[in-house]
Amino acid sequence: MSIYNVKSNGNGYHFHKHDEDLNPENVYDTSLKECTCPGGRRPTCRHRQMLPVFQHLGRVNTGWMYDFENESWYYLDQEKGLVPENRVKGWWRRA
Repeated sequence: MSIYNVKSNGNGYHFHKHDEDLNPENVYDTSLKECTCPGGRRPTCRHRQMLPVFQHLGRVNTGWMYDFENESWYYLDQEKGLVPENRVKGWWRRA
């Protein structure tokens, strides 16, 4: 399982890819038109597909992580680790 979170960088976005133990694997510079990932030369890639979802849900620059393969959201709690979206209370749930 690979999970991703997104941070804005002023000119675009950094997609941070982690393994299931939250070890960092890669960082890709991404916009809606370009991506530095290996698939970035194709018409689209998973990062350009995920970016509008992160933006729409207000989950850029947050502790939210996304498992692209399983279409599952997790919140990174500093004490509990990854918490599945359905166990997160309050305003951080899906918009």
